[in-house]
Amino acid sequence: MKESATARPVVVGIDGSKAAIRAALWAVDEAVSRDAPVRLLCATEQDGTQATAEMAIRHAITAIEATGKPVKIETEVSHGPAIGSLISASASAAMVCVGAVGLRHFRPGRVGSTAAALAVSARCPVAIIRGRDDHVQPPAQQIVVEVDGSPDNGVLLGAAIEQARLRSAAIRAIICRQTAPGNNAAPDTEGDRRALADLDRRLTRWKRRHPDLRVESVAVHGSLLEYLAYNRRSVRLVIVGAHNRKHVSELVGPAGAAILQDADCSLLIVNQQHL
Repeated sequence: MKESATARPVVVGIDGSKAAIRAALWAVDEAVSRDAPVRLLCATEQDGTQATAEMAIRHAITAIEATGKPVKIETEVSHGPAIGSLISASASAAMVCVGAVGLRHFRPGRVGSTAAALAVSARCPVAIIRGRDDHVQPPAQQIVVEVDGSPDNGVLLGAAIEQARLRSAAIRAIICRQTAPGNNAAPDTEGDRRALADLDRRLTRWKRRHPDLRVESVAVHGSLLEYLAYNRRSVRLVIVGAHNRKHVSELVGPAGAAILQDADCSLLIVNQQHL
């Protein structure tokens, strides 16, 4: 997705952690696709120093340059809490990318406080990136996008298409159909059929525009978290809308974070500013 010479930067939160380096590398592809710069932002808090921040940024620059990809790199050291700096930067950013857990908040199976706060407060799309150093990601993984009755559905599907093309992944567009607790009635197959027919109509124009894309639509009985728990080995990226703050909070909360962490699955939260 190419933008103008004045394209907004893709901002990356840098704190010296491996998670931040992963976020920076993920952001490179995003920035190249937009013809936009990557801006590495490191905040110095009470116990931080300018020298420490500059070292963390240098390490990130080294990792980016090692990819050999043609991306412009900008740097910024801010003073004060990281979350405040990143939220301020989000006002003029195309996207903000952060590692799921930084140096200050490392604990397996959780999301750091900065990433969690950014997920619900940023003014642009937010990517919370996961990954491990002990294995290579399987190539045949999917991007999952949940589609509901929101006006943001077009934005969500557009974001999924962009990411699928950028990262050579298949798309699974899902509709979550909740059932009442204790309801043992047979599945509403007619309701599923109607919901999927409506979703397929929305997908038609994207398929015509990008016939090479692999797109599948699925009706799921249960929640998105339940779906991810059962399919955690095949999902690479989950895309959700920022309009449902409760839903986003669940994904970055303890239950959602544990499932996504176990799957090495990143999370992209999009809104109407996603272009």
